Amino acid sequence: MKGACDGGINVPHSVKKFPGFEKGEKGQEGKFDAAVHRDRIFGVHIDAYREKLKDNKEAYDKQFGLWDKCLKSTGVKSVEDLFEKVFDHIKKEKFEKKEKKTSYKPKFLNESKTEVQGKKVYKRSVRLNRQ
Repeated sequence: MKGACDGGINVPHSVKKFPGFEKGEKGQEGKFDAAVHRDRIFGVHIDAYREKLKDNKEAYDKQFGLWDKCLKSTGVKSVEDLFEKVFDHIKKEKFEKKEKKTSYKPKFLNESKTEVQGKKVYKRSVRLNRQ
């Protein structure tokens, strides 16, 4: 939902639904911690879980083996750095508009000749139908 809102889509929402919001006691408003929300977006929780699993080599390789290859190939050390690199690349990337395809031309089965009051003969295309 955060990405959709940042992308310009109008989605009715409240920060109460985002990570980092803590409910207040009765009669008090809750608090929103933007740093917690940012950490969640940038995958800090994934790095924390990776650190927990490093003791169990088999489980770590099963869950994060491909992540390690990806991190090494991009030259970063953590998931947070990888996400920052990806987000920066997206911001810098200039997307060019694709050229529109040429207008649709219907396929015709055959052409029939029609005379108008015996004066002129012209071709009239017959459009394909479901039959």
